[in-house]
Order: sequence, then C-alpha cells, then structure tokens
Amino acid sequence: FCCKCCLFLCQKCKRDHQIWLRKEDHEFIELEMSKKSNEGSNSSFKIHFPPQKCPMPGHSKEELKFFCETCEILVCRDCMAITHENHKRSYLHQMSDKEKEVFRGE
Repeated sequence: FCCKCCLFLCQKCKRDHQIWLRKEDHEFIELEMSKKSNEGSNSSFKIHFPPQKCPMPGHSKEELKFFCETCEILVCRDCMAITHENHKRSYLHQMSDKEKEVFRGE
C-alpha cells in the first residue's frame, strides 16, 4: 500500500511505482491477508508498518519501541535511559494490545 498515493499495489507494481516515482518520497506499508475462517467475509488485513526511527539528534538509528506513559509519546531505548528514566513506560506492542482491548470494549 502506498501511503502517499493511497494505492494498493502487488509486489511487481510496487517495484514499478518506486522506479517511476524514484525522486518522490513514497512510504509503503506491507499488508498481509489474515484468514480467520474459510469464508472471505470474515477475512481481514494485517498491516506491517516499517519501523519508526527516533527523531532525536544522535538517536537516528534507534527504533521507537517503547511508549512513555507519563509523556504519552513513543521513545527509543536511548531516550528511555536518558530523558524518560523515571517515567512509566511500556513496550509499544504491549501498549497497542491494551489500546485494542479498550477500542473493542473488552
């Protein structure tokens, strides 16, 4: 899926799209079909976002893997150790699971 163009693309079309628009900044999200049952009506997509990198100077290679619950922002390992050391925090995947439960009303 091309976020900039809002297009669903197969792998071949994605390659062509990247070649055609090589000078533009297009971000892609990988979608994977998840089959919950044999019926097509109950199938859904899993979205695979590319890892987000920390915007802080000197942390550009660090992935944002944690959520600072005190500040309500995503942080990397370095930020967690330096700026957010005494804050309440969770792994991003744990926080997203909690939010999914809240959203579903569980």
